Amino acid sequence: MGDKLTKQQEEHMASFAPLSRVIVTGGTHGDELAGVYLVQKGLVKQPEFLQRETFTAQAIVANPEASRKSCRFVDTDLNRCFTFESLSSSTANSSSYEIRRAKELNHLLGPKGSNEAVDFICDLHTTTANMGTCIIVDSEKDYLSCQAAHYLKEVSTHPCQIMLIKSGTPTFSMMSLAKHYLTLEIGPAPHGVIRADIYNTMKMLVGHLLDFIDRFNKGQEFPAFNMDCFQIERKFDYPRDEDGQLTACIHPKLQDSDFKPLFQGDPIFQSFVSEESICYEAQDPICPIFINEASYYSKGIAFWGTKIQTFEITSIKVSI
Repeated sequence: MGDKLTKQQEEHMASFAPLSRVIVTGGTHGDELAGVYLVQKGLVKQPEFLQRETFTAQAIVANPEASRKSCRFVDTDLNRCFTFESLSSSTANSSSYEIRRAKELNHLLGPKGSNEAVDFICDLHTTTANMGTCIIVDSEKDYLSCQAAHYLKEVSTHPCQIMLIKSGTPTFSMMSLAKHYLTLEIGPAPHGVIRADIYNTMKMLVGHLLDFIDRFNKGQEFPAFNMDCFQIERKFDYPRDEDGQLTACIHPKLQDSDFKPLFQGDPIFQSFVSEESICYEAQDPICPIFINEASYYSKGIAFWGTKIQTFEITSIKVSI
């Protein structure tokens, strides 16, 4: 798709201060065990893995109570608790464990949006959907995070896709506490289960990310490039009756087809009663992701519709 660079790309370079406070978080969702055990066993118990010449990263279990219980959350989704409004509300008025924990993390790693916030967060997740290895970045304007995602995609031994949050979407996730951040989302993996292949892929990518940051801190320049990514456009809910109950499930032809184009007339749902197909009606093709994700049933999401976009990502270097 677009490797050719514009003259402006080649001439302009963004500079950033060295990254010294680097955080790897797992267990933001307590039933995504690859991240939980990578932090608890693979990183905390192997501190040398987190050490580089220019910094030493820190590994944190984001939601220790949910991780202990092997449940997604205790009271509410921690990964939705990091809006400025939620973080600034009174803790005394909150009975939610996750809201209190979000404030603790904001105090420890933030404050969000401040100069005192940590430099980089890598948040570790797994999904029940057939997403393979997906790297999620928040903005095409965060050149350093986009460069990190591109580096991981290039050095990984597994195919990687880059997903971009739709521009203008309020940030509410764990990773948004940092100045720069990305999420590793790997699947499919059942909740409450550790798959060795996913654990190994996750650990490999964390190691590569720490290498990237170390190289950046040492002065390596990363050239401009055109980033092809899947940008979220809209969500699709399941067909439901007047009581909100599902009347159809994901169609067999759509199941496990994350990132593959969906065209007008392609089946997306299968009715429970008639077993008839319910088809995609829009003229513009989309690429569905997070298809049939288990934790999204309660959120009214059968899958997200994305479109492939290409963004010019500026070259970067460390500022001395």
